[in-house]
Amino acid sequence: MARPAAAPENRDRPYFVAGQWKGGGDVDIWHVEEAPADPKDVRHEQPAAV
Repeated sequence: MARPAAAPENRDRPYFVAGQWKGGGDVDIWHVEEAPADPKDVRHEQPAAV
C-alpha cells in the first residue's frame, strides 16, 4: 500500500528542545520545535547581548 501524499517521510529530523534537567532521568520540557531545514535560517538565533 502506498503512503498518503500528505504523510511525512520516515526520517530523523533535528529538533530544538528547551527545558531543564531535574536530576536522574527527570526532565522538565518547556518547548520542542523542529529545527529549520535551511541552516541559514536565523529565526532561532538569540540576539546579541547588549
